[in-house]
Amino acid sequence: MTELYSIPKFLPARSEATYSQFIPKIIWQTMKTNIVPKVMKEYSDSWIERNPEYEYRFLDDEDICRFIRNEFPQYMDGYKKIKHGAVKADFWRYLIIYKYGGVYADIDCRCVVSLKNWVHPESRWVTQLGVNRDVCHWLIITVPANPVLKRAAEKSYQNLMNDTEYAQYKGFGLSGDRRIELCEQLPPIQISHPIMKLAGPPILPQAAEECFLSKSNSEIFNFMQVVCVSGKK
Repeated sequence: MTELYSIPKFLPARSEATYSQFIPKIIWQTMKTNIVPKVMKEYSDSWIERNPEYEYRFLDDEDICRFIRNEFPQYMDGYKKIKHGAVKADFWRYLIIYKYGGVYADIDCRCVVSLKNWVHPESRWVTQLGVNRDVCHWLIITVPANPVLKRAAEKSYQNLMNDTEYAQYKGFGLSGDRRIELCEQLPPIQISHPIMKLAGPPILPQAAEECFLSKSNSEIFNFMQVVCVSGKK
């Protein structure tokens, strides 16, 4: 029988930060329950232990439902349509990070380097660019009220209500001065995966593209930190 372990729902910061930054020092994670196999506990512990100046918060499915009902009731009818746990986590991460900011990390990823060593204090949004020219979905680090997260939540809701056929976006690259730029000359990427097309990885770059083109969110994009581009040094 597999031995199970408990991830704490809340831990205050265990040490005082010796530095300041715009992004709130809160780590957010989720899973169906906080009673998990050893490997998942080790992953969550890596975020807690390497970032003692950060508060840690874990929400299970019941917590997520309560949060959306209380803070974003306009999205509850869409949330109730969700059949897969992964989609719940996808939808919730946009809302929780939009409201509070901080660091969202998938429960199956490990923190290898302390956040203070790679999150720039002036950054408003920290991301990487993936092989599909997408901004990172499994690790979201940002200030509160990032309009991209709001748009991602809106698009997810629309997709859930309308059972959209696919998600499509152009994607992003880096200019010579490491500023993000839209890949306008490349063919669009289209994702029709039955789960991902609703609120998953393609929705965040889709939302980012719309906000980028609107040119009304300059602070977010001007202070956006791209830590790496997949396939490049």
